[in-house]
Amino acid sequence: MQRRTWHPGVVVLRALLPALVVHLLALGMAAAAPKPQAFTVTNLSDSSPRSLRAAIDAANATAGAATIKFAPGLKGTIVLNSALNITDDLTINGPGSKKITVSGAGVSRVFSVSGAGISVAINGLTIMNGRVSVPAGAALGGGLLNDGANVSLSHVVLSSNQAAGLQAGGGAVASLGGKFTAAHTDFLDNTALSADGQFVFGGALYGDQGAVVTLDHTAFSNNSIHGGNANGGAVGVMGGSQATVDQSSFVANTADGDAENGANGGAIAAQRIGLIASEPSTMSITHSSFTQNRTLVRAAAAGTDAVGQGSGGALQLEDRATVTVSSSTFDGNLARGGDGGAGGAGSAGGAGSGSFGGAITNSSAFLTLSHCHFTNNEVRGGNGGPGGAAGDGGLGNFGLGGAVAATALLATGAPPTTGIDHSSFVDNHAFGGAGGAGGSGANGGAGERGDGGGVVNLFGTITVTESSVRQNAANGGPGGAPGSGGGTVAGDGGLARSGGFGNERGGTATVSRTLIADNEATGGLGAPGGNGGDALGGGAFNGRPSGLPPS
Repeated sequence: MQRRTWHPGVVVLRALLPALVVHLLALGMAAAAPKPQAFTVTNLSDSSPRSLRAAIDAANATAGAATIKFAPGLKGTIVLNSALNITDDLTINGPGSKKITVSGAGVSRVFSVSGAGISVAINGLTIMNGRVSVPAGAALGGGLLNDGANVSLSHVVLSSNQAAGLQAGGGAVASLGGKFTAAHTDFLDNTALSADGQFVFGGALYGDQGAVVTLDHTAFSNNSIHGGNANGGAVGVMGGSQATVDQSSFVANTADGDAENGANGGAIAAQRIGLIASEPSTMSITHSSFTQNRTLVRAAAAGTDAVGQGSGGALQLEDRATVTVSSSTFDGNLARGGDGGAGGAGSAGGAGSGSFGGAITNSSAFLTLSHCHFTNNEVRGGNGGPGGAAGDGGLGNFGLGGAVAATALLATGAPPTTGIDHSSFVDNHAFGGAGGAGGSGANGGAGERGDGGGVVNLFGTITVTESSVRQNAANGGPGGAPGSGGGTVAGDGGLARSGGFGNERGGTATVSRTLIADNEATGGLGAPGGNGGDALGGGAFNGRPSGLPPS
């Protein structure tokens, strides 16, 4: 038999041959993969050839990813007659938010993205004056609607967009499931509007149906919601959604609700029940600032009580939401209850509504605060309405927690859990509502209590460590003046409790290594002839109403 002799180099090559074949096949596959199609926008028309709409339509019709850019030197505004629909992977690279604006002209949504699993990136544009209106249904996403896709914005401005309907969510952006990411992006002057008695969420941004929302170096300014039950002047995180907020600012956003249903979260609301889904939501906030945000409840109609409460001037957390806030500041935020309506002839004025948490309200949720600073936040109870001729003045209502209030959500009764660590509370205030003046021959209304100038805990468990509570104040509301004529009674002033820190109604509090100093509780002034309100616990108060378990 003839022996075969193999050269050593041949042996090495033979051993490497399988790996070499695999590598060559991989190179072939990579070479065969289609490159993203590229389209260039050369004009500002809505629908002519080489317009933005034409480029998006071509990209939707092309298999695989596509990229759209703008011709050098192109500047101005693209005014739309209808929404731009994106249904496939796409990247739109604008020349900068100051150079190209895409406008819905107040009659149309700007972008609509749909398709589970597709990825869309929009960079360097302004999205402006988008509007969606659904008078008999839910209006979602005036500037951009994301229906289950993965959408990211970078260096984008969203300005003056609006969602208006029977119910509404997301004046600028609504994300229903999927993922939404915004980086170095500004949300300015966006609005969501609903009918009285109906829900409205997120003046700028609304996440529902388990949406995953990431906000990095974003700014939310002067966004608002107006309607019945108003939640999240800038951002609403609902229906099992998850939000991460980092290096972002929230300035002068407003939640404005009607007297029957109230308002929650001047900047952000994180809740379980949304317009579509109903699951507890989660949120993480780091290195962010909240300044002069407002939660406001409108005055009641003539002779009626304001029932809806104002809750969380900056943040409102509700119904098993899990929220962590770290290394963030809260300054000058306000939560205010609604005033009672004025009484007609022979009728009493209506009672005002209560309010919780000038900066943050935790309603049956799980809140952790660390390395945060709270200054000049304020909570105010609603005032009683004046009585008509021969009608008594209405009662004021409570204001609880100048900076932070933790309480049980009425619908569930579940106690909240709150942890505070390495945080400071300085110059925050809680004001009870004033009693309304009596009409001629009638009595003045009583003022109500102001509790917890810095922090108040009701029902649940709170732990405070390595923190300071200084120079905060709680003030009872003044009593209403009696009407002219004999036999009238002046309104008494409201109670004040816990100028700095309060634990009430069966709550459990653990406070350690914490400074509580220079706080003040001041009972409300009685109207001339009436009694002033008591003041309890200038620094701290631990108590309960009759019939409730010990705090």
